[in-house]
Amino acid sequence: MKPIILSSLLLAVGCGKKPGSYDVQTKAVAEEASENVLEQADALWPQRGDKTKLGEALDLYEKAFASNPTDKYALGRLVRGWYFMGDVHESEKAAKMDAWDKAVAFGDTCLALNADYKATLEKSGSKGEAIKMSTKDDVPCIYWSASSLGKWAKLNGILQSLKHKSTFVGFMEQVEALQPDYFYGAPYRYWGAYYAVLPGFAGRDLDRSKENFDKSIGIAPEYLGTYLLLADNWARNSQNVEEFDQAVQYVLASDPEALPADLLPENQAELVKAKQLWDNRAGIFPDPAEPKPLVNQPPKKEEAPAPVEETLIPTEEAAETTDAPVDDATAPTEEIPTETPENTPAPE
Repeated sequence: MKPIILSSLLLAVGCGKKPGSYDVQTKAVAEEASENVLEQADALWPQRGDKTKLGEALDLYEKAFASNPTDKYALGRLVRGWYFMGDVHESEKAAKMDAWDKAVAFGDTCLALNADYKATLEKSGSKGEAIKMSTKDDVPCIYWSASSLGKWAKLNGILQSLKHKSTFVGFMEQVEALQPDYFYGAPYRYWGAYYAVLPGFAGRDLDRSKENFDKSIGIAPEYLGTYLLLADNWARNSQNVEEFDQAVQYVLASDPEALPADLLPENQAELVKAKQLWDNRAGIFPDPAEPKPLVNQPPKKEEAPAPVEETLIPTEEAAETTDAPVDDATAPTEEIPTETPENTPAPE
């Protein structure tokens, strides 16, 4: 009966706006990119934790793409940037959907630069099938496109998630095959959440979920998002309050500045999410016990050593600091004056 139930659910999905409907050319071709536009965008990118700065960077990356429509680097930044915009900076459903829609659209454009992918997609009509033709060069666009599509679908309910399941699975299988350690163990982090949130009839597997989360953390313990996904997906659905407490407290005790600098905006955002998740602890677990102390402590930022006070050592008459006898054979051949010239301070 499961295939019949699943088919009926998918048929019930409405024909609303599809993810990836944003016309990536509309804005891009209207503005001429300056020669150093990519440098300007890259200079703003580290400040993506600021919504305004990220928006400015995305405008510049889109201009860079307009001037060079085969630039996978700019497209990769656009996919990841719009994912981050929707995940971190937007709070309203419509704004989130719009950001992730743009991310998927830029991802589609990026992947279509691979001629084999494009030809297979046109022939089969299946992204899950076409993605098998992608290469390691496509990984950033594959991963962030799949992540954005997943966020978009989840926000629209389980029916949309089931409808796009073959794309999620195909894309993540390809990332795992091409670059399993991409973005701090990203494919295993994805599988961890995926197997935890699937409905029971569609293949939920909490053991497999936990194995993948542990694998991702083993690859990159410095990425705080993995701990929160474990807490909010695996621990929530398995009702394991102790694991929830340890994971969330680990993030709360972390100092993002003690972790890789290129992850600072992401880890700072995860710290905010951790506070919100911790505040909701009692709503996730009925009558939870008092949390146990954190077992594994996160790394702390090393304090800069205190400046060492320089001790001035006299350069003259250093021999006077020792009581050792002077060897006549090594004594100066000229007699040292016994009087100090006028206006010249004598050594102490």
